[in-house]
Amino acid sequence: NGVVEISQFIDIGDRPYQQDCVATDISDDSGAAFAVICDGMGGLAGGELSSKVAAWNLRKAFCEAEITDIREFFK
Repeated sequence: NGVVEISQFIDIGDRPYQQDCVATDISDDSGAAFAVICDGMGGLAGGELSSKVAAWNLRKAFCEAEITDIREFFK
């Protein structure tokens, strides 16, 4: 088996705070890698919260799933 490394970077751009969110993980069981980028709605109110909720709920579902085939997880 190969080694999987994940790194992430978000640039805040011209906004006073970051609305985008990135979540990553690697399954201990299958070695499947997960990465999601959620956009924060272009500066609209609640964009920071909505991107965090979406990213972390997707990551939670990935972590709780018994993954044998990553393609099946996304069906």
